[in-house]
Amino acid sequence: MISLTIVLLASIFLFDMVVYGYSWQLSVGRIFAPLQKHSNFGRNQRVSLSAVPMRLEGKERENSIQKLTSHGWQLVEGRDAIFKKYQFQDFVTAFGFMSSAALVAERLNHHPEWFNVYNRVEVTLSTHDCNGLSALDVELAHHMDDLAKRRQ
Repeated sequence: MISLTIVLLASIFLFDMVVYGYSWQLSVGRIFAPLQKHSNFGRNQRVSLSAVPMRLEGKERENSIQKLTSHGWQLVEGRDAIFKKYQFQDFVTAFGFMSSAALVAERLNHHPEWFNVYNRVEVTLSTHDCNGLSALDVELAHHMDDLAKRRQ
């Protein structure tokens, strides 16, 4: 039974590495995520829930927005948020992108607002805890751009 468990865990880890390019930490965190509700195992894989994200301001905000807009992100009118449309070859590729992005978002404990129709994924990022853009939005946006590049 133990050897079967080891083979199963190794298979999941290798699948994540080959298909998604995930590090072993993210793979292990994904495998054991259900245990996190009942133990301290893997707690270091997630962002602390006690820390409230700070709203981006000043030079940090300007620099972050400049980098994001150079990669196709747009500011949302009437709201402190960023938006981007991704277009993929087909539905499976778009859904694969969303699945990969969901794993990253879960690790960050920061979840996007998004919409999907066939090969198109529209993403809006804003941090509700600080009612605006935070470093979490910037980090997730960069991760999503990297994931999308792998699927182009």
